[in-house]
Amino acid sequence: MPSVEMEIMPDASEVVHYDQPGIPLYIQGGRLSLYPEMRAECHWHEDLELIRVLEGKMNYSIDGNRIQLEEGDLLFVNAKHLHYGYDYARNECLFICILFHPSLAGPTPTMFKEFVEPITGCEALPYLHLKPSDKDYPVIVQAIDGAWNQKQFGGDAYQLLALAQLLKIMPIILKRANQLNLQDISIKRDPKLYAQKQMVAYISQNYAMDMSLEDIAKAANVSVSTCCRIFKNYIHQSPIEFLNAYRLKISCHLLTETSQSITDIATTCGFNHTSYYSEIFLRYYGCTPTQYRKINQK
Repeated sequence: MPSVEMEIMPDASEVVHYDQPGIPLYIQGGRLSLYPEMRAECHWHEDLELIRVLEGKMNYSIDGNRIQLEEGDLLFVNAKHLHYGYDYARNECLFICILFHPSLAGPTPTMFKEFVEPITGCEALPYLHLKPSDKDYPVIVQAIDGAWNQKQFGGDAYQLLALAQLLKIMPIILKRANQLNLQDISIKRDPKLYAQKQMVAYISQNYAMDMSLEDIAKAANVSVSTCCRIFKNYIHQSPIEFLNAYRLKISCHLLTETSQSITDIATTCGFNHTSYYSEIFLRYYGCTPTQYRKINQK
């Protein structure tokens, strides 16, 4: 079965492929089983993100904070925070995912400064997890469902009507951000989170080379033990597991977009032995590289 391919930049930011180029809005239904190992790749982006769980449940990590999303739960993820969804128990989860760039909520400099910057600049608000018992839940769930319905049935200009729904959420999030800001909560940028981004960037820039734990740790000027703890806390993988997953993702692109041999692709992606590449590919994707190519090649 084809899997979800996320395009991640060297700094771990996601290249968001919006529904329509030039309109920074993404509204899609998702299924966790379409991600390798039932796990999305750890990433961040400039966009504000909303998740609504339709069926099942999944775990979610935001800057190393682990939460469990149950059926019906809502999640708001603020801009520029590392996050991903996963379920190592391999339980299925169906969800709606909406991303929209903050500029859509602040089309003029004054509006952006007044209504958007207090949200995106609030270090004390990396996310909001809302359950049906939350007082703000009805407004937010209606807005998400309204935007989803506009995407499904709204016609050519659905983006305008969907955005009108999403803007109903902003005053609620703004109020919560302002409350945190007024409390003068001192949230310093986590140096370990910065180190994590440095190490992810190093891997994405040098994945084709022979790479050791020492090399990864050196990229952030930390010890090997600290490197492993940071990966465990923020990504729930070892550095080598993350490296292999990244190499496999690159290999998927080469399998579908080029005619390179399996051996050449393995070497290009940093795997020294084709047999090991095929073994780990099967473990992550449930099929061999050759089978994946046949299923997904254009």
